[in-house]
Amino acid sequence: MKPIWFGAFVLAIAQAVLAGPSALQNDKKAVVMPQEAKESCNWTGFYIGGSIGGAFDRVDLDLDLNGLWDTRLPFTRDVGQDLGSRDLEANGLIAGGFLGYNYQWNNWVLGLEGGFDYLGLRDSFNSGYQFVGGDGGNVIALRQSFETHYLATLGPRFGYSWNRILFYTTGGVAFTDLRFSQELNELDNGMRQEGSSDDVEVGWTVGGGLEYCLARHWSVRVEYRYNDFECADFSTSAVPRPGVPNAPSGFTGHHEACLSFHSVTAGLAYKF
Repeated sequence: MKPIWFGAFVLAIAQAVLAGPSALQNDKKAVVMPQEAKESCNWTGFYIGGSIGGAFDRVDLDLDLNGLWDTRLPFTRDVGQDLGSRDLEANGLIAGGFLGYNYQWNNWVLGLEGGFDYLGLRDSFNSGYQFVGGDGGNVIALRQSFETHYLATLGPRFGYSWNRILFYTTGGVAFTDLRFSQELNELDNGMRQEGSSDDVEVGWTVGGGLEYCLARHWSVRVEYRYNDFECADFSTSAVPRPGVPNAPSGFTGHHEACLSFHSVTAGLAYKF
């Protein structure tokens, strides 16, 4: 009889092992805590935020010397126009804030956003004295500079949300200040032409970005924009250089600077 009882005991142990830990725990079932559902994100509502990044610009310059330059000093005119029409480039900081409103319908998001940023772009050029072979030999020098201080934008946003990510495009009207100056010195006749412009320039902006919902009220974004503005310009007439009593009159010119730049920013937003 002992082999029969021993065999039955071994068979019971084997069944308990194959049944797993639950069988060895008096058939008590393990209690699994339900996972907490992730908080859903909805883009509808007012929001406010801040951003920081870099701007990469190009200022297209054009100097047109006319009047007596065409007949009296054509070679000097050509050298001066070439020096004064060289583009200026600069990289700078862009940082500020934005506010807006979004409305979400299914996965589509439509909104309106305005922003105001500090825009630190500036560059300058000084040719030094340049010898001109024509016109009986002459010497000319040119200095020019530009700078900006702010950027204001207003326009719609149109996007598509997927889970917590919002892909969007944007565009609209843009405003900036552009300070532009140019000075031309001609030594043979003792002339100087100089002037400046400091105006608000109106333009347009277009771009797009990606925004990620961290929680119901918070989101982060990365955005690219291209911005293009009207040209700043002014006209000048030659005056005597310091220490020169008289200089020929009738030498005139038109000076123009046109600003455009790219920007890439990262931002944080709070939705009410």
